[in-house]
Amino acid sequence: MIETERLCVRQFESSDVSDLYAILSDPEVMRYIEAPFTYEKTERFLKEYALCESPLVYAVIEKQTEKLIGHLIFHPFDEQAYELGWILSEESWHRGYAKELTQAVIQYASQKKIPSLVIECDPRQTITKYIAASFGFRETEKTVYVLTL
Repeated sequence: MIETERLCVRQFESSDVSDLYAILSDPEVMRYIEAPFTYEKTERFLKEYALCESPLVYAVIEKQTEKLIGHLIFHPFDEQAYELGWILSEESWHRGYAKELTQAVIQYASQKKIPSLVIECDPRQTITKYIAASFGFRETEKTVYVLTL
């Protein structure tokens, strides 16, 4: 789907459940999102949002290690926009991966003639807000940032 110098975004596979659970069960990763996932909730999440006909999330793989490091949120938000987001393992933080993913998705969306992108985040997610601003997203509500392509 999307590839960068260091990352590959692909559809999830059912075999990704354990690696995804390791990420989504981490309280630090989930701090501003929701309660950490149980294994069962991770299985349901994978089935309902990733292993479906029109996925809402995609696996993010670090090319060098071939390891699942998180997931990319990319799906229709409304008639004019797609939602863009990411949840990455704590070990992959501070490496520029979120910024790299954002840049790649903006390019992909532009090629696909998607009119705009939306990032939703908790107001305390300062890194997400910084990344959104650095790419020209404008704040439309306290938790919504929009980029018109």
